[in-house]
Amino acid sequence: MGIGAISSAFPEEEIDKGFNYALNFVETVLIGEINRAEIKHHSEALVYDLIIKQNNPTILILDKYLPWKSATVKNKTIKFVIYPGQKNDKWFVQPAVDTLEDFAPARIPFPSSWMGKENEALYEVSQIIDAIFCHKSGYLGTAKTKEAAMEMARKALENQS
Repeated sequence: MGIGAISSAFPEEEIDKGFNYALNFVETVLIGEINRAEIKHHSEALVYDLIIKQNNPTILILDKYLPWKSATVKNKTIKFVIYPGQKNDKWFVQPAVDTLEDFAPARIPFPSSWMGKENEALYEVSQIIDAIFCHKSGYLGTAKTKEAAMEMARKALENQS
């Protein structure tokens, strides 16, 4: 659908009204895209600063969620990223990837025995008390605490050694 579809939806006698409506729509979309790009750029800068402050870590820890993938794609040292949930009720741990493509393979995967497990079943194979969940594809793990999320990342790293 093009912008003409919006303005042409108005009757002939209201063509100016239709044009202004379409113009306002395009302006709203463009402002939204500019804002999104600015936020992404700002967030990426914050992640780069954290990478420097944490001395190029293997496990990058964010104290709040920030879009992090583009920064970590460029930094091959980082193997896992840990960040809190929106309600600070759990912590997420994700393996870093080498591309921004969806479903890109992890640099270091979680142990296959963890994948698809949660709660007690995950504890049995990981021995991490506060581990909650590991996605069946291994793209995401969750834990009750930051320390447990860090332990999930460390054990996954050790599993690769």
